[in-house]
Amino acid sequence: MDALIEKERRKARAAILSWLLVIVPAGIGLAIWFTLRSLVLHALIVFEVSAWAWQAYDQFSFVFFGFVWLALVFVYQYMLYKQGMKGRMGASFRRLTAAMTAVLLAAQLLLYAIGGTDMSVRTAFMMAAEAMIFAALLTARGRAAGKAGTASASEERKDGA
Repeated sequence: MDALIEKERRKARAAILSWLLVIVPAGIGLAIWFTLRSLVLHALIVFEVSAWAWQAYDQFSFVFFGFVWLALVFVYQYMLYKQGMKGRMGASFRRLTAAMTAVLLAAQLLLYAIGGTDMSVRTAFMMAAEAMIFAALLTARGRAAGKAGTASASEERKDGA
């Protein structure tokens, strides 16, 4: 019976933690959503799309990106929950947040490339911060994997000796 109670506690912890951790990628996803919407609007200007169609493109892209964002929030929460049940929620969260940060940075760079935004000090600072966060998340993942590899190698030496 204790094993059953422990399993249910682990499920509850994984569920609560997954919903708390999904807030970060959801926030980054909101920033991606609005950046992509601006990207669509500026792409309409660059590709000289008829002004009569702008409102339709704007509303469709807003709703489409909103549905994608909402679906991804639920998928990410479920993925974090499943990884939490296996005890790997931290690594999954770092990978997910790094990927979301990279997509946000790429969308902002593309928006800058088509002339949708000017390179102000604020914009440059935000892009640099996103790049540093992405690098830190990748480094943390590598460090955690390196420690796990070192621990398993030392365990093998103990077993072999």
